[in-house]
Amino acid sequence: MNKVRTFVDEGIQFTKSHPELNDVQANSGAVTWGFMRALAECPDCPGVFRIPDNEDWDHLYCPSCQGVWTHKSVKE
Repeated sequence: MNKVRTFVDEGIQFTKSHPELNDVQANSGAVTWGFMRALAECPDCPGVFRIPDNEDWDHLYCPSCQGVWTHKSVKE
């Protein structure tokens, strides 16, 4: 449930921090921001978000537990 809570909390924060947007823009932004933040959250450290350690963003690490996630592309 941590990911769902992150999705909802971050989405609500987005709408609160962007009162200049109309309803459609605010809701679209909230869903996008909430989804991206939920994906970036470390599964072992709720509330801590992974950080890229290079320009390509193919290595992300958790500043709390130092866990590393590496993007592996599938070659045909």
